[in-house]
Amino acid sequence: SIYQPTLDKEYRSWKSISTGEFAPNFSALYADSTAFQLSDLKGKVVYIDIWATWCGPCIQEIPDMTEIKNEFAVRDDIAFLNVSIDMNVDRWKNFLNNHPEMTGINVNDPRDSDADVFKKYKVSGIPRYIIIDKEGKIFAIDAYRPSNGQKLIDQLNEALGIHDSQM
Repeated sequence: SIYQPTLDKEYRSWKSISTGEFAPNFSALYADSTAFQLSDLKGKVVYIDIWATWCGPCIQEIPDMTEIKNEFAVRDDIAFLNVSIDMNVDRWKNFLNNHPEMTGINVNDPRDSDADVFKKYKVSGIPRYIIIDKEGKIFAIDAYRPSNGQKLIDQLNEALGIHDSQM
């Protein structure tokens, strides 16, 4: 079929972000404009929150995210990565300054950048949550939201290799 090459390409593209596949690396910037790479976090479970300051549902998740982070505060093998897609970097920086509860790793990757997390992870809307395991593989491409509470805690514990008997 003349459509087969296109279908094969699209299939490979979606398969590359499937559970068990190595997570695509991406670049972003910290608030001080230094470079960040997802690969810097290899060896940790990474909970990625893709959000923006103008996204109401993203902002509504912040209190629940704070509780989830507190649940794992004593662990050094998990990282909470907040990837803002704000084009207005000053607005993002001001938001962080005015919201000290936005703990974790805060980076900005504007939607029009070449290293766009939106493109690499086929994100169609925000908020979007992804879990990467300690080996750098995708554990959950569409992870639970912080407002899912215990479901997310269980999902993160599973990614950490913690079972009910170990809690």
